[in-house]
Amino acid sequence: MAAEKEMQAHDMVRRRSWARAVALYDQLIAPSPGQGSGGQSAGSRAQKDQQIACLLGRCECLLELGKFEGCLADAYKVLTLLSEQTECLASVSRARRWLVHALFKMHKYGDAEIFLSKWINELSGQQIYSDISKTLERYKSIIQMIMNGQHKAQALKIPHARLEDEMAILDTKLDHWATNNLPLDKYSKLLSNKGLKKREQQQQQQQQQQQQNGNGIGSYASSSSSSSTGSSSTMSSSSTSLHR
Repeated sequence: MAAEKEMQAHDMVRRRSWARAVALYDQLIAPSPGQGSGGQSAGSRAQKDQQIACLLGRCECLLELGKFEGCLADAYKVLTLLSEQTECLASVSRARRWLVHALFKMHKYGDAEIFLSKWINELSGQQIYSDISKTLERYKSIIQMIMNGQHKAQALKIPHARLEDEMAILDTKLDHWATNNLPLDKYSKLLSNKGLKKREQQQQQQQQQQQQNGNGIGSYASSSSSSSTGSSSTMSSSSTSLHR
């Protein structure tokens, strides 16, 4: 039942039905009666995976709904839970992007700057991430302009609205990078249309394989039946000849 509800919630995210997805995630993430706060840590690996996937999905929904405090809380939880999983860069990067965006919207510019600096330091020295590092650097410079009372922006005659517009463009770049340029992990693929298409292709291949196996069994059974019938006819003919 929980697995079915989880899939429904992820599907709502892919359809951009944010409020409906949040309602489902709230039911899944809330601890069940008698479970207590330590229930998830004592649970199975599958339960932890479900918790991470649901927090990741709800985090995106809350960001899109403008509920930045909830988004921030979920983003921190996701990053804590994924801190030891090095193969989940796509999910980590998306959670970081949502976290920075939420901090910016809540006017917590100092926290956003510190977090961006740490993110940039992690990617520094890796040529494969040079382009996205430049995007993060620009993101940080805009936050610094706003945080410093826009002195730099005023000196350059950059209106606040233009900074907001550029921030939105950088947000889109970061999201595109995390969603499309990084390999999907077991969590991000649940929330991605690209991951959905891949799973549908795998299901189709499995169905085709099952059909082929079924046809093979049917052909074998038919062949065995024909062989058996032929053997019976031969035995009947032999019996008739002996009788004569």
